[in-house]
Amino acid sequence: MRMAYGHTFKIVYAIVISSILSSCMTRAPIRPYNPSTDHEALIEIFNQNWYWLDYRSQDEGLRTFKHDLDSLTTVGDFGETLPLSWLVYATGSHINGFAAYCQKSPTVGKILFLATNTKDRRRGYAQQLLQAALDEFKRTGVLSVDLATRVTNTPAQTLYKKFGFVETQRDDTFVYFTKQL
Repeated sequence: MRMAYGHTFKIVYAIVISSILSSCMTRAPIRPYNPSTDHEALIEIFNQNWYWLDYRSQDEGLRTFKHDLDSLTTVGDFGETLPLSWLVYATGSHINGFAAYCQKSPTVGKILFLATNTKDRRRGYAQQLLQAALDEFKRTGVLSVDLATRVTNTPAQTLYKKFGFVETQRDDTFVYFTKQL
């Protein structure tokens, strides 16, 4: 009986510790954007991913991205200025990826950017950033979230579908998704 109790205790202890470590490791590296330490890394990641993130030329897209990053705002669908929130996934001083999102209205959110450093792909950073943005939308009362990705970006489309996004429209360049929260 004593051996069984000791063995059971070790298993329960291992599960609890594993759960705590997993929780810490999955969310701790995600934090708000810090302009003084993250600016250049986000620009680098944007440049690595420009084709997937913007429909404009790289120079024009980068100008707009820098404006959004510096002003912490973006232009909405009707030309209005919207506050833009940024999340960064960082391991130590290395930026692995980022997400940028805004509320188009009190109940509709939009994810503008979700990108990872090319050296850090397929490690779950985009999934965790996406989940953190969705959690923030839920916290603020958003009921649906929109986003778009290139027609040829099948890894992103797979990720969005895994998170419950539904395709709402498609053109020659982009696929548009929405998710009800």
